Amino acid sequence: MTRTPNPDAYHPVITPHIHALNSGDLQQILDTFTPDAEFISPAGSAVGTCELADMLGPMLMSPRATMQVLSIRQIGSADGERFLCHTRRVMKLIDGHREIAKHEIDLVLTFTVHDGLISRCHTELLDPGR
Repeated sequence: MTRTPNPDAYHPVITPHIHALNSGDLQQILDTFTPDAEFISPAGSAVGTCELADMLGPMLMSPRATMQVLSIRQIGSADGERFLCHTRRVMKLIDGHREIAKHEIDLVLTFTVHDGLISRCHTELLDPGR
């Protein structure tokens, strides 16, 4: 059984970022980033909030995946606060009240935070062999 980490242990920007992703609120997501933030993922990359909006917007349509934080830890960095998050992205297809399909993937998100906002987010699939 996976224990959910204490949300109070997160950096103050990570909880609102995950909440915004899960609620599908693009503006709230963008508000967690610096204006020139860099976002790198297996789906592509974006720099700045305009490119982030273009990239993330289509992923927020229904049905959309939700993100669970499984673990988070601060790691040493010379270029700002850096946090390593193990997350699980879950996509469920529901027919009425019945779940008809479910897909889960584990991701590692590395956040770099400057002045209380995310300046860089690097997302990668977690290798199941790790």
